[in-house]
Amino acid sequence: MIEANILQNIKQGIEGHAMDWYSDVFELVFPNLNTKEINTMWKQQLKEDKKRSKKDKEKDEDSDDD
Repeated sequence: MIEANILQNIKQGIEGHAMDWYSDVFELVFPNLNTKEINTMWKQQLKEDKKRSKKDKEKDEDSDDD
């Protein structure tokens, strides 16, 4: 009985949408985002993470020499 009530509470206010592709979901969930801007943002973030990782690795190697 409790499980049925919980499920009903979870379902309340939810709409189902049929989707074929991830891009359909993305457009529904984030309707006001500029796709080009987002695509360049994650690429920039990956570059920064790679640089940071390289610096951390060099720092670790330097401290291993001590």
